[in-house]
Amino acid sequence: MAKDDYHAIVYYLLSYLYHCLKTGEKPNEKYLELAAYPAFIPDSYKDFIYIQLAKEGYISGALFGDVDILGKGSETVLKSLYNVQITVKGIEYLQENEKMKKVWAQIKDVGGILFAAIQAFK
Repeated sequence: MAKDDYHAIVYYLLSYLYHCLKTGEKPNEKYLELAAYPAFIPDSYKDFIYIQLAKEGYISGALFGDVDILGKGSETVLKSLYNVQITVKGIEYLQENEKMKKVWAQIKDVGGILFAAIQAFK
């Protein structure tokens, strides 16, 4: 699975937010912004991922807004992650979703990026 695969990034973000919730830590912006992620993620892709996570009810607290794109109308973009946190639904998705389990197994088996990143959070 590629580092920039949607499911790998979702697992990374939800795992990190769940870790922060359990430990009482305030999420670090560099992890939320994917600045420490080992693959380049364009802002438009990152916005899409956060919008989907919020729409599905897996996260709360992210702020979105519409921006006029010259000649293309308006587009919803991510404005702030200051109060973002995982929801109960996000925790359940993380723990019960079969695709997430497969992603985790593949990454863990090869000692991949997410295993190392999640271990760094601990």
